[in-house]
Amino acid sequence: MTLLFARTAGQAADAVNPAAALQRALEAVTPGKVLAVVLVLFTAWAAGRLVAWALTALAEHTPRFRIRAKQAIPVVRILLWAGALYVSVFGIFRPGEAGSMIGLVAGAAVGLGLALQDLLRDLAGGVALVLDRPFQVGDRVRVGDDYGEILSIGMRSVRLRTPDDSQVTLPNSYLMRTPVSNASSGSLTCQVVSDLWLPADAPVAGARRLAFEAAVSSRYVDLSRPVEVAVESEFRETFLVRLRVKAYVLDHRDEVRFRSEVVARAQEELVRRGIVDRELMVRRY
Repeated sequence: MTLLFARTAGQAADAVNPAAALQRALEAVTPGKVLAVVLVLFTAWAAGRLVAWALTALAEHTPRFRIRAKQAIPVVRILLWAGALYVSVFGIFRPGEAGSMIGLVAGAAVGLGLALQDLLRDLAGGVALVLDRPFQVGDRVRVGDDYGEILSIGMRSVRLRTPDDSQVTLPNSYLMRTPVSNASSGSLTCQVVSDLWLPADAPVAGARRLAFEAAVSSRYVDLSRPVEVAVESEFRETFLVRLRVKAYVLDHRDEVRFRSEVVARAQEELVRRGIVDRELMVRRY
């Protein structure tokens, strides 16, 4: 009872004298505690890098588990950082033992929040992306003008690799307000659309059959999924026929190889069989 009364009296005195409250809070922040927090945060960072390296190595050497292994990386990182923050606040500083510490932490949090608004938006976006999961590591997505495979989902940004092997870094806050199109949705396979442009007077039936054969004979195609060839017409200075070959690849990393192979084979056969003259072939990839 005496201890409880003394603590209550001390808190009341702090409320009357803010300077005393600040002094008590600063006394709780010792160099030893600061060093302990730095070590905890460094350990979380190092563990996250180690886990990411191990899971990435497993994913690249075991294609069967590539998607699942990479999906676990952002979740593990979130858990490690959450655990480090919990240990730092409640295990090292222990704000319950110094009521004034709560006020200091709250004031510092408000100040940092105002100074680092963009960074905090990115951090909040990173947590939301992991929980909501509109895409995962290894997925093939389009965000605005950028398209490629998700390499990593970090606390501040997402990195993706484009088909021409460029890496693009997108802030999480940008991803939260931009529509995202996911072509694979956690699967190795995805649909690939290959376009063939023909003159309006070309025999469509024969050209369509050759386009279908070019797709199903590819080593990259997933024959367990449907292969379709749609016919469309379009006017571009003159009337053209567009054949849209829609097929699924076994591994979405082979998307560009598959599309190039289908277009090259189909055009070669169209010319070889005399369905289309080489001079009249309209090429568009």
